[in-house]
Amino acid sequence: MEFVARSLVEKPEAVKVSTVVKSEGKDVLVQIACDKADVGKIIGKNGKTIAAIRALVNSAAGRYGRHVNVEVLD
Repeated sequence: MEFVARSLVEKPEAVKVSTVVKSEGKDVLVQIACDKADVGKIIGKNGKTIAAIRALVNSAAGRYGRHVNVEVLD
């Protein structure tokens, strides 16, 4: 996911991805932090880009019986 996020932005060195495991390891929260000017590029028009990232991550996590929430931080 970090590779995808870095590919979308103008300042890839500013992208930080952190993971927090919640409730018995089934739920995972992934936070993407980037430069304020690049937040719109990760979210995309009408949220389509972040929706695609969430779908990609959840399909991979589903193989392991997990659910992932993806947040973009300011």
